[in-house]
Amino acid sequence: MDVNNSQINPSFPSSAAKETQLEALKAIPTNGASCGEVAKAFTELTDIKMLVETAQVVAGLLKSAEDGLNDWDLPCDLTPLHIACLAGDMELLQLALKNDVCRSRIDQHTASCSTTTTSSTPDSITITTTISVTAAIAANAARLQDPGEIRNILPIAMNHDTALHFALLTGWNEGTLTLMEALSKLGKLENTTNDKRNSLFSLAASHSSLEVVRELCSHFMGSENYRAHLFHKSEDQKTLLHCAVEQDDHEVFRYLQREQMETTDNINRDLARKHGYRHLDFPGRLPISTRDDKDRDGNTPEELIALKIGLDHIQKLRDNPRLLEQKRYNGCDSLWEEYYLQDITFLIDPVSWIPLWKKKPLSYFFG
Repeated sequence: MDVNNSQINPSFPSSAAKETQLEALKAIPTNGASCGEVAKAFTELTDIKMLVETAQVVAGLLKSAEDGLNDWDLPCDLTPLHIACLAGDMELLQLALKNDVCRSRIDQHTASCSTTTTSSTPDSITITTTISVTAAIAANAARLQDPGEIRNILPIAMNHDTALHFALLTGWNEGTLTLMEALSKLGKLENTTNDKRNSLFSLAASHSSLEVVRELCSHFMGSENYRAHLFHKSEDQKTLLHCAVEQDDHEVFRYLQREQMETTDNINRDLARKHGYRHLDFPGRLPISTRDDKDRDGNTPEELIALKIGLDHIQKLRDNPRLLEQKRYNGCDSLWEEYYLQDITFLIDPVSWIPLWKKKPLSYFFG
């Protein structure tokens, strides 16, 4: 079965040990190899593209000629559900959801790599894993001081992910919605995090469609932890808004920001009423969004948008009113540029706010 690669939109840090993996991937047997033999590569792969390609091979080996699943022996606590979500393979996902063993492990996490530092010196870093990690990867990890950087070069399959995490990571929207529905019916749809503290919301904000993000919000909206989910920060201090800047357009960013503001506003009103204050006078008001929060590199979400557009380009627009007028009448180069100019800096008015006589040059009306 051909995999629809257009549904796969991986965005994961490149591997520091990538060179060693290229040779390992070439060495994977493809003719007459068992599923377990090919799957051994998962214990080493730190590059998402290679992981997806290997998963596509394994997915083909998992499907039997009798419309069922072949026996599997997968490392890292992987299940056929994980493989289906990495490969973007709907046929395998449906077969796995019909399998009693897979369904009982529908929310199973992969193996975990834990990293600890005993002092500030690189030599003191130790790596503890549930299975062995290759010497090349361990050697690269030992040279790094930041635990977050270490995790970037450890095998992705050992990041304590569920199958749903993988579906979100690869941007496979159709598979995500199918798996969410199955998890919800079993009462197992929880906002779990992996070892990098990426939650379902974090991964969806970075890689998924607005439809997926809406479904997540709809499911958890009645939870007492809903605001905490919306204000969650990953290991590198990225909020959902930081993550949403990775999208091609701003619709997920705007939606999540609105959810943060409306949810917090309702909580603030309830708290003010409970303590006998008027809404805006209550001293214990919670922050209404994460727009001002900084990630590990010291950037707010709005600063990341500016970097995405280009700081030099923005400065040219500030210095050249005529160029701004051209943007106003002819449109912006990207949706993010339009959002930045209209909703963040207000350098140009949103089109909906501009009177008709301003939208057209005077010559349009008077010849």
